[in-house]
Amino acid sequence: MLRDRGGMSPYYPRSRAINNGAGLGNSGFGASLTGRMRPPDQWGPWKTVECAVSASFIVILVDGVGIPPEGLLEPMRSASRFFRNVHPGAPSPIPFEGVGIPTRAHLDVPGLPQSATGHVSILTGSNAAKILGRHVPGFPTPSLKKLLAKWNLLSGAKGMGLKVSYVNAFRPLHPAILKRRLRGAMALAAEMAGQCLLGVRDIEGERALHHEFTNSELIKRGERLPLWTPRKAGRILANISREFHLVLYEYSLTDLAGHMQDLREAVAQLQRVEEFMEGVLEGLDPSSSHFLVCSDHGNLEDLSVKTHTRNPVPTLIWGPNAEEIAASIEGIEDIAPAVMAILEERAHPVRNPQKGGEAP
Repeated sequence: MLRDRGGMSPYYPRSRAINNGAGLGNSGFGASLTGRMRPPDQWGPWKTVECAVSASFIVILVDGVGIPPEGLLEPMRSASRFFRNVHPGAPSPIPFEGVGIPTRAHLDVPGLPQSATGHVSILTGSNAAKILGRHVPGFPTPSLKKLLAKWNLLSGAKGMGLKVSYVNAFRPLHPAILKRRLRGAMALAAEMAGQCLLGVRDIEGERALHHEFTNSELIKRGERLPLWTPRKAGRILANISREFHLVLYEYSLTDLAGHMQDLREAVAQLQRVEEFMEGVLEGLDPSSSHFLVCSDHGNLEDLSVKTHTRNPVPTLIWGPNAEEIAASIEGIEDIAPAVMAILEERAHPVRNPQKGGEAP
């Protein structure tokens, strides 16, 4: 179990200046994963033996949460325990001995960042917006689906013999949605990795979580499910992760609250998701497991506008390699390669049948 020790991370000796950077570079660390990070097309597939689960890596994508500029107080600075500690300029210590870093989300493309290109960039390690020449909202386009099919975090890890799961559960889908095959990027990545999307019965068996993890929405719709606290839901996610090397989960109600420009709802969503995160952290083994929380674009941090923002987003990291991971991430497209560099240590590669040699 990870314990909160007042927010001071062991990766930051008290003598080290943490928050004095000027840009988004996270180079104040002593080591990074740069030498082990590779472009997506260099990650297998490998011929592997299946690996036993000795440690897990949980990645949660919290949609639409940016880092507010200095002086902008609501709702991040007043309502948040985790996110408020991450500043635009440099890495910061966060509760439960973690590291928070500012991360570029606009992908160096003009205009406001959007969910489809943001999610695909996080999952593939490719700058999807730059490849397309624009930001794309909503569901992935055919071009973005091709990027996901070529390589994504779930299929890449599975190709190394690792056990993976996308744990968001779906109710039976409306026929119109089935016909149009509307899927978010993470659900598409899971299907491309060979996973059947999970459902309500998986929630009942504590093998999955709804996108509203307390189940209150499903209960209102007539589903006979237990009502969980956010903390309980977080502990369930930590328990699920013990069966997998890599677990992905996404939460989108924060983005909806930002679009509503409703301060009360924004505060409620931040507090809810952070209690959920605390539940996850309480269930993790700090000596071996990693937990990373990221976002795709800004929104909730600035309720003066209804749109997304070009603000950097927070990436929160816990685990034995948190400092190395933090030093390796500057943009959201760096997240997948950093995660893969850690997961590679869990795999047992034999030979790469495509390239005729040992796996890199």
